[in-house]
Amino acid sequence: MNKKFFTKVSPKAVGGIRRLYEAQGGEVHAKLQGDGSAIVVVTLAESKEKRRKAPIAA
Repeated sequence: MNKKFFTKVSPKAVGGIRRLYEAQGGEVHAKLQGDGSAIVVVTLAESKEKRRKAPIAA
């Protein structure tokens, strides 16, 4: 499982990040800050190719 963090993001950018990563099957959480910016956390499941173990050299 991979996590990506975006800090100091504008509310308009949150929508774009959400569309991009939800289309890839990710889970997106955003929290607005007092200064009008947002923090976005994206959780992506690893692909099967990345999880595959490297072949063992004989």
